[in-house]
Amino acid sequence: MVIQQSMSKMGLVGAIGVSLIFLSLTQIPFTHAEGPCIITSVSSQSPSTLHVKWDHYLGATNYFLDIRVINSTDIAPVVLTLPGSTKETDVHGLRPGAHYSVTLKVFQYYFVVCHVTQEASTVPATSQIIYRRALTSTSVRLEWARVPTTDTYIVLMEGQAGQNHQMILRNTSVVFTGLEPRTVYNCSVFTENEAGRGLRSALKPILTLAPPPNDIVVRQNGRQRARVSWQPVDRVLLYRVTIRNQDQPNSEPMVANATAPYLDFDTLLCTTYDISVSSFHRFLLPGEPNDVSFTSDAPSAASGVVVDYRCSSNTAVVSWVPVVGADSYRATATHNGTVKSCLSRGSQCQIEGMACGQSYVVSVITIAGDCESHGNSTTNFQTVSCAPDNLQLYRECSINLISLSWDRVNHTDHYIATLVDSMGEIQHCMTAGTDCIFTRTTCGRSYNFTVSSVTGDCSSQSSPPSFIRTAPCNPKTFTTSSSCHSDQVLVTWEPAAGAFYYEVIALGNQGPNDLRNCSSTGTNCTMHGIQCGQHLTTSLTAFDDECASRTLVNTVSETGPCVPQNVSATMDCGADSVTLSWEEAPGAMFYTGLAVDAAGRRSVCHTLGTSCRVEGLRCSTAYTASVVSSNSRCNSSESARVTVETASCPPDSVVATLDCGANQALVSWGSRPDTGSYTATLADPEGRLRSCSTTQHRCTVTSLRCGQRYTVSVNQHDGVCPSMPSSPVSMDSVACGPIDVNASVSCASGTLEVGWSATPGADRYTAALTRGDGQTLYCNASAPPCSIETSDCGQEYSVQVMSYSGTCRSFPSNTSVVREAPCVPTDLVVERICGNSSADVSWRASRGALRYDVMVAAAGGGGERLGCSSSGSTACRLQGLTCGRIYNVSVVAVGDGCSSRSEAVAVRSAPCRPSQLTVRMDCLTNEALLTWDPSATATSYSAQATGPGGQELSCGPEPRPACLLTGLRCGQRYAFTATAADGRCPGVDSLPLEQITAPCVPTGVLSAVDCSSNALAVSWTPFSIPVNYSVTAVDRTGGSASLSCSSVGGGGGCVVAGLLCGQQYSVTVRAQGDPCPGPSSAAQSVRSVPCAPASLRRVMDCPSNTVQASWDPAPGALSYVSTVTDAHNDSASCSTSFHGCSFPGLTCAQTYSFSVVALGNQCNSSVSHGAAVATAPCDPENVQASLDCNTGVAMVTWTAGPGSVPYYTVVASAGGQPEHSVQTNVTSCGLDQLRCGEEYTVVVLAGDGSCNSSIYASTTVTTAPCAPQILSHEMLLNCSSTRALVAWAPDAHATSFSVSATTAGAAPANCSSSSSSSCVLDGLSCGRRYVGEAVALGDRCPSAPSTSFEILTAPCSPTNVVPSYTCGSSMALLRWDEARGRETFCATARAGEHTDSCTSAETHCSLLSLLCGRLYEVSVDAVAAHCNSSRSGDAVIQTAPCAPQNVSASLECSGNTGRVSWLASGGATRYDVQALGRDGDSVNCTTNTTTCSLPGMHCAVTYTLTVTPYSDTCRGFASSPILYIAGPCPPLGVAVSLTCQGNVGTVSWQPAVLADSYQAWATGHGHAHTCNATGRRHPVLLHRPPLRRDQRRHRGDHGARLPERAQCACVAGFSPLPAHRSQWRGLLPTRRHPGELGPQPGEQCTV
Repeated sequence: MVIQQSMSKMGLVGAIGVSLIFLSLTQIPFTHAEGPCIITSVSSQSPSTLHVKWDHYLGATNYFLDIRVINSTDIAPVVLTLPGSTKETDVHGLRPGAHYSVTLKVFQYYFVVCHVTQEASTVPATSQIIYRRALTSTSVRLEWARVPTTDTYIVLMEGQAGQNHQMILRNTSVVFTGLEPRTVYNCSVFTENEAGRGLRSALKPILTLAPPPNDIVVRQNGRQRARVSWQPVDRVLLYRVTIRNQDQPNSEPMVANATAPYLDFDTLLCTTYDISVSSFHRFLLPGEPNDVSFTSDAPSAASGVVVDYRCSSNTAVVSWVPVVGADSYRATATHNGTVKSCLSRGSQCQIEGMACGQSYVVSVITIAGDCESHGNSTTNFQTVSCAPDNLQLYRECSINLISLSWDRVNHTDHYIATLVDSMGEIQHCMTAGTDCIFTRTTCGRSYNFTVSSVTGDCSSQSSPPSFIRTAPCNPKTFTTSSSCHSDQVLVTWEPAAGAFYYEVIALGNQGPNDLRNCSSTGTNCTMHGIQCGQHLTTSLTAFDDECASRTLVNTVSETGPCVPQNVSATMDCGADSVTLSWEEAPGAMFYTGLAVDAAGRRSVCHTLGTSCRVEGLRCSTAYTASVVSSNSRCNSSESARVTVETASCPPDSVVATLDCGANQALVSWGSRPDTGSYTATLADPEGRLRSCSTTQHRCTVTSLRCGQRYTVSVNQHDGVCPSMPSSPVSMDSVACGPIDVNASVSCASGTLEVGWSATPGADRYTAALTRGDGQTLYCNASAPPCSIETSDCGQEYSVQVMSYSGTCRSFPSNTSVVREAPCVPTDLVVERICGNSSADVSWRASRGALRYDVMVAAAGGGGERLGCSSSGSTACRLQGLTCGRIYNVSVVAVGDGCSSRSEAVAVRSAPCRPSQLTVRMDCLTNEALLTWDPSATATSYSAQATGPGGQELSCGPEPRPACLLTGLRCGQRYAFTATAADGRCPGVDSLPLEQITAPCVPTGVLSAVDCSSNALAVSWTPFSIPVNYSVTAVDRTGGSASLSCSSVGGGGGCVVAGLLCGQQYSVTVRAQGDPCPGPSSAAQSVRSVPCAPASLRRVMDCPSNTVQASWDPAPGALSYVSTVTDAHNDSASCSTSFHGCSFPGLTCAQTYSFSVVALGNQCNSSVSHGAAVATAPCDPENVQASLDCNTGVAMVTWTAGPGSVPYYTVVASAGGQPEHSVQTNVTSCGLDQLRCGEEYTVVVLAGDGSCNSSIYASTTVTTAPCAPQILSHEMLLNCSSTRALVAWAPDAHATSFSVSATTAGAAPANCSSSSSSSCVLDGLSCGRRYVGEAVALGDRCPSAPSTSFEILTAPCSPTNVVPSYTCGSSMALLRWDEARGRETFCATARAGEHTDSCTSAETHCSLLSLLCGRLYEVSVDAVAAHCNSSRSGDAVIQTAPCAPQNVSASLECSGNTGRVSWLASGGATRYDVQALGRDGDSVNCTTNTTTCSLPGMHCAVTYTLTVTPYSDTCRGFASSPILYIAGPCPPLGVAVSLTCQGNVGTVSWQPAVLADSYQAWATGHGHAHTCNATGRRHPVLLHRPPLRRDQRRHRGDHGARLPERAQCACVAGFSPLPAHRSQWRGLLPTRRHPGELGPQPGEQCTV
């Protein structure tokens, strides 16, 4: 252990006391007092320190602190002993960032009365910034050393003006952004973990870079020359310009420094450059750049590109207009990425090998050296189209039409398809589509097709050919032939071109299925099986392999007709004929019917149908009839014959008499003896019939037509059929009425007059006039006419006239119509139509009117007369009304010959258009007052104005003929009109009157100052209407009076003279109209020529030799140009918009003069008076610095520059931050107090009292590295190794590191590293204390040594470990040799997961808790406070075997043997099994396996079994005893009884101990019977289901009483042999499982 205690304070006695205390602690167990001990806090103030505070413990004499790294036995603990009065302390020497267990123990003298443990961690070690760099003007990058135990790093950036930034990170680098440009920041880093924040690193200054310039512009200022310029950056004296050629990315860029805000550089033609411009800060580090791209000029593009495409050779000749300076040209034709090209030094070239059907884009590139033009002019041309492909042929067989199609070819005007047939004939088809139809093809030929596409005058190649055949030709003629009584038909034909074979089809007349056919490759074929009466429609078709010809159909061929069947004959009533009928005979075209009477007289009839009438027969006569069928070629046989009788004969002596009054006829005839009925028929000349029927010899025919001569006949009906009519007689009917009836009316009197033509034989006449309401008027006359007077109007009469002849009155005449005069029209209404000179007139209809006439007359007379008519309605339209008039309108109703007129109605026509229109304009408001003469019939007025562009304004309606129009536009010509209205329709506009409004504000006003004369020229856009203009210029500052000029006659400009310099004028233009002036234009601001600048001032910026010039603002100046000139008249200029300018990069130690010119918008001022200024001293030269490694002083030397210098200032800066400065008047000095591990920039400035030289005279010097900061020194791999890893903070200024460690009594250890921040000390001896230190080596000088550190190696390992084990126990004694560096020993025995250990300050100890049956591996460690030794050589201990487990025994029935088994015991080589019975019997066996058999055990005896294992050296532990019951004994007292009924045998016995069930056998005479008994408590009845297993009774202890008797009833099923007995053989008890009793009383079973 390590005890941190001041020995000087305690003295020798205290030291001895402490040692005795610790020696006694190893032997005294811990005890606890009643009160707790409490650690109040543990905190870490530094990486190697913990501050521990606790509550005071009453009675404590000492406190003991034990601080150990958690979960690490290789690191020595830190132990402190403190007086009892202490309540807090700092613990030093800890590891940074380690997790510790802090244990506080309270001692009262030699006893521990309380202890408490708390966990705490130390803060991590300090990191250092190892890299810092300004990236841009607003960002820097920092890197720092990684500290392994750090959770987070806190990085600070602290600006001198309070611009602070902080970031918390887990990594070891960061980029800070958002910083201020050209600002010094101090950088530092803290480490932090869960214990808190570590110490702060050393401060490192860093200066941000200068910002880049803005507004970078690049302009070409020569053929191969360009200038890049930018806006100057404040306080920046030097710029870096980087120019990269984009076309040569691998070449080095051009880098140049510029002191002026521009740089000229050389360019290549048509080259793109990436240009970057950055600013240097005062220590000459460039900042981030601003970038711009610039492309230099290229050769001019060729123009006038023309392409001459020649489709015959598929080439294109490209020509163009030559370009001056071009070396050659390249013409390219491009399509879809495919490029064809040609080169030429002239003005044309030819491109070949172009693809068909493509549109090419042709461009010509001008080449001058390695440069090519951009933005080339292009043109397009189309190559000849490609040949069509994918030809598709379709043949329409029925019409020999061939359709040809193909795929569309791009850029084709049309296609030409060509056909060549097998006879050599050629056809062409031209189409803009992708198909052709060839209709002029010939049947039976083969055809070859090709297609070509045509574009313009060019035709493509022909497509691959495609072939097809047309259908075979149609057969021309064919014939059929057959005989009348044959069933065959022969068909012959002529051959058809293209036919392979022929097919004949004959369709019979029996339906669609009645077909016959034959086929042949020749020119004939025969069809068989044709029946009679067939009408065959025969067709012939020719075929090839795909198509058929058109079918040729021949005329119908016929076979002989069949004999008519089912012939019947029917008497024709009322005629001298009979009707024959039959079924249609197949094949018959017509039939012949035959009737023969008894005398052999023959009568025939012919028909095409299936019936005919045989006429001219005798009445009341019998005939024999038959039928024969015929066609065009053959007759059939005669049909079967039938018999028929003709109708009866007609009446005679017919007389017809007229009944005049009833207009009917009485017909009579002679009587006959025949019975039946009679019918009299009257027929007029037109064939209309009237008749009557009766059974008498007379009858009356009524309803005769007048004036007819009737033919009268009579026939008889015998109940079956009427007879033929009698011979006809004639009779006249009653006469008809008069004709030519007409009627007329007298318009004046209303009298109606009726006239007619006289009827011959008539005595008198009566006329009847009937109105529509049914009322009838009559007049009588002996001769025409007759008259009737009426008092009505508009009535229509139907007139009929009848004549009288004796007592007979004729029928009424035809009806004639007559109308009275129409009634007068009423409800007359007149409506005028707006928009034209017409009016609609309407009225109520008048009865009797056929049309209406409207009459119009102007009021007061003297006007025209108008009118209109209507025949189909009660309205009409009047046209041509004159405006402003009043008309009287009436309606006349016109009848057949009479008319009537209504009352007149007055109406007003539309007002006339206004006249005498005048317009008066208001010039200020552009309002117009319109007046005009009033218009007759007008009730209101309105006015309108139409301007340019369709603008329309209106006012009104007004009752007066005047109106005010507002909203007129200025300077416009308007057309004014007035309208008069009558309240119903809008009136007609007046004639337009044009008037111009007041002028507008002038537009297009432009003003410009003449810089030489300071005069103002003003122009504007004159109006289309000529007017005068005036211009006014007013000084806006109010310092002078206004100026003016004018223009007469519509001019567009004038000049204002007399302007003052640098003044702002407000300029307006105004137009003067007639009679009013227009408004002024918007004021324009114009500045006169600027005044010359005055009060010139100049300030010299010494470091950069830059003159800052300034001056007072010049009135009217927008910018300035300042010029400086040296003694040699070399000058430089500066343009600025401020009152100052900077001239950088002037020659040092020179005197300059400068002047200023003010620039305006358009004009410049005169040159100002000049001023002089002197530049700064020149820079020192050959600046050098060297470092003295011993003193750390840097010696700086230089040589003087041109010109005298009174003194020099030397400045040393690190990280961009100045740290040291020295002033001297000689050319050398020494710099001391420089910080270690820094690279300093040393600048030498020459001064003259007012200016210093620039900072470019500089060099660098690097100081020696800082002493290494040791971060850790730990044993490598583990604390017991012989190697230690030493780690330190990285240092960018060190090239390598060297570490050495020394100890007493052993050789030192050394290591070094140049590539990492650690190295390994190897070969350390065990049990020793080493002291180490590290040194960093720089480029020239080494660092100071680091703080020393200690390394404690592990104790040496114990040797010769010897164990001693006692059999049958859990104890073993261990011994070993002494080890150097140890404090105590720890011995450990391990077997699997079990471990036993003991500790001792001596070289022996005892293990007390070893387990049985284990093989232990034993090791001994030497223990120290900081580390343990490596393991000693292993020893082994084999403990006695354990007691066997899971011992079980089972019964083997044979020999009543018990078989015992168990699980193996570890380390056992054999086992002994012992069985002790309760009856004193003892049985044993020995085995090297885990089973053993115990034979010959006593039946039903309980045994105690144990198993004891043995190893090679020890007897093991016996197993726990188990009980085992041997097999049951045999049953006793077996008895048998027989139950005669059912032939059942019953067996009973005394129960056997431990029996579970029984089985009985009965054998005899070859029969065997068994029964089983389960030994249950209750009897088992016959056929009762068995009990469940869980209903069994279980065995109790061995003292239980056994049942007295058990029995088993068995149904023997014995054979019927009464003289014999069956013998029961055997009774076998069976065991239940152990622990269950045998049979119960009364248990039985049945067989």
